Amino acid sequence: MNNPKPKKYSVEWCEQYHQDDSRFYGVIIKNLNTENQTVSVNMERFCDYFHIHDKRKTLKSNKNSLLYKPAKSRALDYNINVIKKELQRIKNEWLNTQKIFIDQFLSEIKGHDFTPIDDDNLQMGYVDFDEAEVNARIKSALSHQYAEYKRNNLYFSLYAQYYHQLAAQIDATIIKLLTENGWEDDKYNRGVLLAFKGPNNASELSIKELKSYRHYEKMYAIWNFLKHNSGSTYQTVKDHCPEVLVESEYEQGDLACFFIQFSNDLIEETINGMQEFLIQYCEIVFGENEDEAGWNHDDFFLAYVTAEINEYIDPMGFGAEFY
Repeated sequence: MNNPKPKKYSVEWCEQYHQDDSRFYGVIIKNLNTENQTVSVNMERFCDYFHIHDKRKTLKSNKNSLLYKPAKSRALDYNINVIKKELQRIKNEWLNTQKIFIDQFLSEIKGHDFTPIDDDNLQMGYVDFDEAEVNARIKSALSHQYAEYKRNNLYFSLYAQYYHQLAAQIDATIIKLLTENGWEDDKYNRGVLLAFKGPNNASELSIKELKSYRHYEKMYAIWNFLKHNSGSTYQTVKDHCPEVLVESEYEQGDLACFFIQFSNDLIEETINGMQEFLIQYCEIVFGENEDEAGWNHDDFFLAYVTAEINEYIDPMGFGAEFY
């Protein structure tokens, strides 16, 4: 007696395909590599095969279908993923380029250690060796003091320059985010981000009440202080994030860069904090969800299947590719 033909798109139906076929893994691709490409997934088969055990396993498009249609085609169709990608790019640039440059540049500023033989007066017989030795110690101490002074000033200057660049990069990311989502004006200030309601009709108050909003306030407070060197911008920093200020009396017009306790931790805290804020902003303004943005798109399923098939057809890594 012949076995009954498995129901189309069922787990048994998927299992009848070969391992170099996406359907074997529960992923059905139509119009492959065209503008009309669509992806549907038997979540039970997919999750069982790849050992993904959570609520996704039970998802279906409707009661009459075994397949689930991801909400988005591409990962970058989610604003949250756009933010994550851009902030990660900025962070990588900091860690792999800017930080290394600053550390190397500062490490090259060193004092000179003088010896008695460096003293021309000793060579000419004007002083004896003991006097030349004392002179060498004094000159060495002064040289190291000056190097420390120069290194300290450059430290503040270089970090201030990078912080200005960092804040500008994040601000540009925000402008692009709003523009891609329908904002049409060409005059931007920070109030625009708060006033932009998005599809969720979010209020300014709801944005300010986000726990991560403090990171946004902190970055702007520091950035404005660095730009304007004024008493009011200093006071704003003191009100919102006094922990970043050096313990010194500030007078309006003093260069702000010398009154901020710059550090690698401050840079990374700013990047991570702004990512946290912008993710929460996307959730409240655009109705997105960070967890769903991580998987509820065609790219997620295609990445799993592509890696598995490529491993199957090219276990030695010679370059054969499925997708």
